[in-house]
Amino acid sequence: MLCLSLLLLWLYKFPFLGLTYFWDESWSYGVAINKVAEGTPSLLPSSLSPELSRGHPLMYYFINAIVAKTFGFSPFVMHTFSLLIASAFLIAFFFMLLRFSNPAFALLGSLLLLTQEVFIVQSSFMLPEVFISLLVMTTIFLLVTDRIFLYIISATLLVLTKESGLVVATATGIVYAVQLLRQQYSEKKYSLTTLLKKVCRYFFP
Repeated sequence: MLCLSLLLLWLYKFPFLGLTYFWDESWSYGVAINKVAEGTPSLLPSSLSPELSRGHPLMYYFINAIVAKTFGFSPFVMHTFSLLIASAFLIAFFFMLLRFSNPAFALLGSLLLLTQEVFIVQSSFMLPEVFISLLVMTTIFLLVTDRIFLYIISATLLVLTKESGLVVATATGIVYAVQLLRQQYSEKKYSLTTLLKKVCRYFFP
């Protein structure tokens, strides 16, 4: 059912994938991604002037520039890549729901996400919102399931994509610091060294 839903999304969006870039696609992100693709794609700030990057971290520009450099900077190519990211988001959302619920609820939740107007519209736009949503969801899921190494990777990618990703990493560190303090207090085992070692994992990104 999920595969069928994704197929319907692709069939619906396919006629529009070749449309010209619109709004922030055409100026803010389009010009910047094309500029990065003209050279050697890099995450270093020197690869894109602040006037084009608007001061944002360069992960989203970087991955799109690699696609543009490989397949060409046409609206069809870039919109197709965005739709692939949106599809990955939907699939990941389904399996994360499945981790905490049953297949019927996971499918229902995924279909509710798929039918949201904002998701349908943004799914093929060359804008970072869907990619950021995927990283935020993945980061929180990996944290809750105690996969710390993968959490660090996901949270780091999030921070490198948008500066607001710092909020997730910082909030995570604060929450876990408080929890560890409460745990040490209840067990009457106070160790600042142990606390710092554990908390630093969550602040690492």
